Formats: sequence, structure tokens, C-alpha cells
Amino acid sequence: MFCPSCGTESLTDQHFCKKCGTTLQAAGDAPTAPAVAAVPAPQAVAPPAPAPVQYVPPPPPPPVQYAPPPTPPAYQPPPPMPPAYPPPPPGYGSFPPMAQPAPKSSGTRNIAILVLLAALGGGYYYYTQRTGTVTIGTKDEVIYSGLSTEAQATALGNALKTDGYFQDLGVSVLLRKPIGGSTIISYVVKDGIWSNAEMVGDFEVLTRDVAKAVGGLPVDMRLVNTTQVVEKDETVSAQTGSQTSPETGPQTGPQTGPQTGPQTGPQTGPQTGGGPSSKVTIGTKDEVIYSGSATEAQATALGNALKSDGYFQDRGVTVLLNMGADGTTISFVVGDGVWNEAGTMGQFEEVGREVSDSVGGLPVMVQLMDTHEDVEKKGIVGVVQLTGGDAVYYEGYATLAMGQAVAEKLKEIGFFTGKGANVFVKKHTNGTTLAFVVVDGAWNDPKMVSGFETITKAVAPSIGGLPIDMRMMNTSLVVEKDEKLQ
Repeated sequence: MFCPSCGTESLTDQHFCKKCGTTLQAAGDAPTAPAVAAVPAPQAVAPPAPAPVQYVPPPPPPPVQYAPPPTPPAYQPPPPMPPAYPPPPPGYGSFPPMAQPAPKSSGTRNIAILVLLAALGGGYYYYTQRTGTVTIGTKDEVIYSGLSTEAQATALGNALKTDGYFQDLGVSVLLRKPIGGSTIISYVVKDGIWSNAEMVGDFEVLTRDVAKAVGGLPVDMRLVNTTQVVEKDETVSAQTGSQTSPETGPQTGPQTGPQTGPQTGPQTGPQTGGGPSSKVTIGTKDEVIYSGSATEAQATALGNALKSDGYFQDRGVTVLLNMGADGTTISFVVGDGVWNEAGTMGQFEEVGREVSDSVGGLPVMVQLMDTHEDVEKKGIVGVVQLTGGDAVYYEGYATLAMGQAVAEKLKEIGFFTGKGANVFVKKHTNGTTLAFVVVDGAWNDPKMVSGFETITKAVAPSIGGLPIDMRMMNTSLVVEKDEKLQ
């Protein structure tokens, strides 16, 4: 029989194939199908998860150790060079002894003397021609030279400021003291000033006022142009001649107090004109001398107004009236030195204001003259009139522009309301005054006084700033309250 599996022939009685081991059927047995075990269904098997990969840093590099460079060998100087040339023979380079110089001739000595004199002359020129500058305030200056000193220049500058010439407007004055001769004061002025006799007279008065600051009179006064070329040169000396006793000045109106601040100099204000003069007598002794375009009728009216005001009392007092293109000028002839008394100029300005209607109204220039009719001091009196009767009167060295500025400020802050309020602005060589005409008793009310102090401080920048002498006057213009605001 044959193996059903591999076909190998086997014996009939064999139950298993000798080759493959398959069970053999016996002869005659019906073949049966081999039992086949059921094959189980395959099951899904998940692949194993990959093992996590861990980062292993590489090993650090071995440290590098710095090996310093080897020390260079010490510098060995080269061996000395052999001499390029053989040594010089003995006696080489020696010189014969020098012969004594011949004595200098007289011509040589003369040249030496001339050189010495030139050096001394140069030193003399430097000393006498040297210049320095003293500034008064921030702009005005005194340039000094020659033998004058800084102290004298400062004293002159302060005197010019006190007298009102220096106002911090950039004015220059030159001071020079030569060896021998008088002190020289030179004023740098605008073109043509030296040709105006009145202006020259003003500078003479100014020079006389400040002469003490530089050693006294006589002083050589010069007017120079802006390039410092002398245009006018004259000597100012002490006045001579008899002097009369001071006359009594006006007794009414607000008086000026001690004040400070620079004022304008003799360049400002209308000047008197020329022409013949005539006079009118008031009473038996007092007189008004009139000139220019002034008439006898105007002089008479002025005299009567002065009599009504109490200035003319038939004591032989003289007043000059001049009218011309430059305006109206009233000049009072007074005793020597009256113009230097505190408050005097303010009193005469008040007289000028009170009698101004008799000569055509304000503005008028008020002048104080000595008995030689030389002008010693002057001041303007004017008014800024607003609608409704409000008015600002400006006097002394105050200007129309200042009066207008004060009026605008008082209107702006509500003090001027068209009800006839009157305010006075006065500037003299001793300071600034702002006076208010107030109702009776206001000067005794602390609140009212404080209010006027506030108004004064508000107005101050319009008239040069503080300090200002603030005054409260009654309706008769008598000062009831007077205080200094700093």
C-alpha cells in the first residue's frame, strides 16, 4: 500500500508511514477523511511600543590650559661700535683768546638814552591814555581815562543817576583827568544838540551838579557826537555874583517824599524860544516876563492866576512865560539852592498845573531858575483825559506814554469807570509817586488802603516798577496817607 501523504510504499500491516509517519489505513478499510483540527481565528497583536530614546550629552571636551609664552631673553646691548674716525690731534678746536671790545662811542650812548626815553614815553602814554568802563545799572556807562580812577567814574555815574541823567537807556559819558588842566566830562549826544543853546545850558547845569563827584569845579564840559568827536567844548566854573535870599514857594498841593529811581536828564522837555521879551507887573512888585508867541494878555492872565493861587504876594517875585512851537514853559526865578530842597520841584509843578488854564492848558514845562535866569531844574506837567472825566496827571520826568499806560491799566482793572476819578503819576530824581484822590475817610479804612496798595502794585510795571510812594489824597489834594511799597 502507499502512503496517502507522501506516496511512499508501505507494508499492508503497517499502521504508520515509515517516511512521514502518517497513519495508514488497513486494507479494506473505508477511507475516512482525516480529522482536521479547527484553526483558531487570528488575533490582532499590537506591536510592542518602541523604547524611549534618552538624549545622552556628549562628554565635555578636556579643559584647555593656557600655557604662557616663553619669556624672551633679556635685551643684550650690542657691542660698542668702533670709532668711525680717529681721535683729533691735540689742539684741535681751540680758539685764540678774544680781544677786549673798544669803548662805546658817545653816539652809542645817545642811542641807548633815546631807547630809554622812548620806553618811558610809552609807559607815560599807556598810563595817561588807558581806559576803563564803569556800568551804572545795566546799560549806562562812564568811560574813564587818563589819571581818573574807577572810584571817580563810579561816583560820577551815581551822581548822574541821582540827578536823573542816567535812566538805564544806554547813555555814555566820558571822564578824563589829564596831567595838568581841568577834569574833562564829555557827554555823547545826538547830532545837533551842541547847536541848541538851551540844551547846552542844561548840560552846563548838569555838569555843575555832578562836579563834586570828580573833585569839584572848574570842569571842562564837552559835547561829543556818537563817534566821540568833540563838537562843543567849554569850561564850567563856579557861579559868581550876588544871590538873593530864597523866596517862599507854594504851600498847597501834594508834596513829594523821599524816593529813589533814575530819571530823565536834561535832554527832555520843551525849551524856551527866542525873540524879544516884555513884562507885566502884578500888584506893585511881582512881574511876569513873557516872550516867544506869548501875549501881554496871556502874561496878565498868568500873573492873576499866580496871585489867586497865593504865589504872587507883591514881594518882587519874577516868573517867565514863553510860548512857541515846542509848547508852553513857565519858569520860576528862585533863590540859590531852592531847587535842591526835597519836594520843591513837586510844589512848583503843582502851581504850574493849577495855573495852566490861564495859558492854554496842559501840558506845560515848569522850570526853576537861579537869579541869573539859568535853568537849574525842570519838569513836565501834563494830563491824559479819558471819557467820563477820569484823568491821569503826569508830572516831573513822567512822560505822556507813562500817563497813557497808567490810564489803560486802571481802566483794565476796573478803577476807571467814567466817574471822574483822578490819579497823579510823579517822577523826580528821588523816585516815583502814585497818588489817588479818594473820598473822605478812605485813608482810615484798612480794606481801602489794602485795595489801593494792590492797585499800585498792578500799575507799577507801567511806570518803571517798584519801589513806589503810594499816596491817598483828599479832594483838596492834601496828602492823608503816604507809604512806600517795595
